[in-house]
Amino acid sequence: MQNQIIIIAVIALFLIIGLLQKKKKIETMDEYSLNRQELGWFPIMAGMSMTYAGGGTLVAQSSMSYTYGWQGMVDGISVFLGGLIVLFFIDKYREDRGVTMANLLSSNHQGLSTFIGVITTIFYTIILAAQFVALSKVLGGYFPLVEPSVLIVFPSLLIFSYVFFGGFSSVTKTDVIQLIFVVSFYILPILYLWVGSEIEMDRMSSIQFETMPLNMVASFLLMTLLFPFSQDVNIRAKSAKSKKHAVVGIGLGIVLYMIISFISVSIGVILAKDGISLSDSESALSLFFHHYYPTIGIFAILAILAAIISTLDSMALNAITSLSNDILLKTPLFKKSSSKQLINTSGTMIFLFAITIALFFNQVLKLILMAIVLYVAVIAPIALGKRLKVSDNSLLLSSVISVVFIVFVELIGYTINLKALVYPVVGIILMLIVAWWRREIFREKKCEK
Repeated sequence: MQNQIIIIAVIALFLIIGLLQKKKKIETMDEYSLNRQELGWFPIMAGMSMTYAGGGTLVAQSSMSYTYGWQGMVDGISVFLGGLIVLFFIDKYREDRGVTMANLLSSNHQGLSTFIGVITTIFYTIILAAQFVALSKVLGGYFPLVEPSVLIVFPSLLIFSYVFFGGFSSVTKTDVIQLIFVVSFYILPILYLWVGSEIEMDRMSSIQFETMPLNMVASFLLMTLLFPFSQDVNIRAKSAKSKKHAVVGIGLGIVLYMIISFISVSIGVILAKDGISLSDSESALSLFFHHYYPTIGIFAILAILAAIISTLDSMALNAITSLSNDILLKTPLFKKSSSKQLINTSGTMIFLFAITIALFFNQVLKLILMAIVLYVAVIAPIALGKRLKVSDNSLLLSSVISVVFIVFVELIGYTINLKALVYPVVGIILMLIVAWWRREIFREKKCEK
């Protein structure tokens, strides 16, 4: 009962802090989505590390490494490499005035901008749903008498509400508190236990693990591309006080993420080495602390909750911003609506969509990998096409064909090896073919004249 009270109190703490940061009046989407040139390196570091260290790292990675061992570090390494790409192109993010990735990649082409907005909204909504599921899995062990569907809906609604009312200001302030929780209750205690020899590091290297499927490896490698195309990077780079603050904040953020990833993977390795079986494929974290360190287990759970909530609120912000700015604002029904009306409508829609997905697809890792593959398969060819100066019309046409191809293959259940790499490559090939075809048609018409 005591642990339940502590967990409820922590969730209430994040809710109160988030709601206290809400702005009295939001005039533009810019005010809701970012704080231009206001953030120092520390909140940027907190935001970058905590946004990605949610259900994907703390819950899914520890369980994944139970089967695949240190191969689970592929996610952390991919994010780190993606962060280096971001730092190389940091000026591009800061010079552009757009709020969303659709603004960044579509110029003034309304069709392409809307299409990117749809893909971005779907991506962030699926990731948001994964955090809803992760939250329920962590809470499930402490509230066994509560229906799983209630654990998905009710806590998620509480956390979602402060994003709904407070936007980026609320997300930024809670990121810092969440970072303190993760460092204090997750990183430092486990490092202390290692130093104290309570965890024997040598036993983590002798066990034979399964080889991670190439499809899964390829999906995680896509994080190298996903990170630079992330709206989180875009808004935080623009919100930094200066280029230096952006570089230091993002750089330290990806280093901290690597540390968190290492700890999460090692937990799964230890459980596997000691032959402890998992009742649920995604219960490694809870079982680890319950089995080895029950006295500090509640603190680790609080850190995990903080990390999941941090990802949840960032994904909610991105999904609401994309739906409002890139889709609803361009429809006749909402074209003259105020930013507040757009946010209210988008927030309600996103929450209902994400909850529906979470209730029907109750697996964290599957949802995350599915979202990553779809997003990168569409956005990467568009970004490459922009660099090659391919016309927006060609990019829109090739992207639509690519999505139709992906949906068709998935619906018929056809198995493609390395589809996480095949789909983006197909998208790039289609983009080049369409660009060449349209140029040929243009030349023929020019010759006729």
